Amino acid sequence: MLAILLVGAAEAEPKLDEEVQVFVEHLGARTTGCPGELPASDIADRTYCATIDLDLEHLRKSVRKFIRRNVNAHAVQLAKWSTLDGGLHATPLLVGSIVLQVVFDPHTAMLLLIPHSGCMGASGVTAPGLFEWASDGLELPERIVHARPEYPERARAARVGGVVVLQAIVQKDGTIGEHCVLHAQPTGYGFVETAIRALEQARYKPATRDEEPIEVVVTVATSFAIN
Repeated sequence: MLAILLVGAAEAEPKLDEEVQVFVEHLGARTTGCPGELPASDIADRTYCATIDLDLEHLRKSVRKFIRRNVNAHAVQLAKWSTLDGGLHATPLLVGSIVLQVVFDPHTAMLLLIPHSGCMGASGVTAPGLFEWASDGLELPERIVHARPEYPERARAARVGGVVVLQAIVQKDGTIGEHCVLHAQPTGYGFVETAIRALEQARYKPATRDEEPIEVVVTVATSFAIN
């Protein structure tokens, strides 16, 4: 059973539900929610539930099939999977006119769909979309100093895992500026605090436009799992 969360739905564009529904239905999910209660989140997420078991390989195949049916070949080239902190797997995806970051957590069988504007949408700083980065003269920020979050003692003692998704401005000098919590699950165990501390210590090679540094919004997802 795969839980699918549209993260930060309260902050999302009005048409986001309609656009995401196409992708959710492609995965074979129903909108009546998942059996039982998912842990509480700080953000009013939208929850769907896929009635199939889905591992990473099957998810990748399903995303590739969705891309072939719904967007042009240019998006296929850009939709590359990467591995994030805690063994999360992520790829950008264009759904209708909405750019999502699709994040899969194999530890909890949870799929997070994160709008690229997210909780930093009001900052006025560029949150580059899927096609924008393909333009000449634009370069992605690159993390060059990575501080790994410590596992909170409260969570370790209770043998609890969690997921935190943060958004932040990478400033022109590569340091982290304003940031916000887009998704945190569960709360009360210290996951958010330790994830923020690690984020604030990170340093990036800044994004550039025509070789000039620019500020951009990045999304950082971290999974905490008891081995």
